[in-house]
Amino acid sequence: MIKCNVTIVGTISRDVESRTDKEGRSYFTFGIQNVIKAKSGINKTIDISVSKDGQTDLPPNTGIGKKVKIEGILTFRKRDESIYYNLSAKNIEFDTQDDDSISGSITFRGTTGSKDIPEKESKKGNYRIFDAYSSEKINENDYKYIWVHFVDFSPERVSFLQPKVGIDVEGELEFTVYNGKENICCQVRSITQWNKQSTNE
Repeated sequence: MIKCNVTIVGTISRDVESRTDKEGRSYFTFGIQNVIKAKSGINKTIDISVSKDGQTDLPPNTGIGKKVKIEGILTFRKRDESIYYNLSAKNIEFDTQDDDSISGSITFRGTTGSKDIPEKESKKGNYRIFDAYSSEKINENDYKYIWVHFVDFSPERVSFLQPKVGIDVEGELEFTVYNGKENICCQVRSITQWNKQSTNE
């Protein structure tokens, strides 16, 4: 499970459409693009599908190519090798002047990778860098895995932080670009052990 409380600034890439769900409730949907800046190399543009409950009266001069700032819940789905981004909006500011950005917090439940997690040293103290994945069951024999890159600056290392261990993490969300591919990253604020056998996830 990966869920993020975010504020995203991007550019409208698909027109706003009004729809009705199976229960007859109104909502609207549109697409945006967000440019993730690379520290070196080429920036990466991602597509995000946005939906919001209710109806909307769009401000004048709003449409494809206009900037928006959106607060909401960002979730992820993986199909084949592509990650799809879905944003359930709470507040939308149309025609903002802000630059592209994604900021917020991430809640993660999953399993650490198979590599050892060594202690690293810095002038401010020890820290850890590791990767972990969250799985989604597509059908009876098919699972998809979304990986997140973690940095943990906690002054003391938790004893359970080892390879192939279930973890629950809260932290600060960041997107980076490496070799032309976006990476989901988290600076850890809290980490606890997840007993995978005690849940159905």
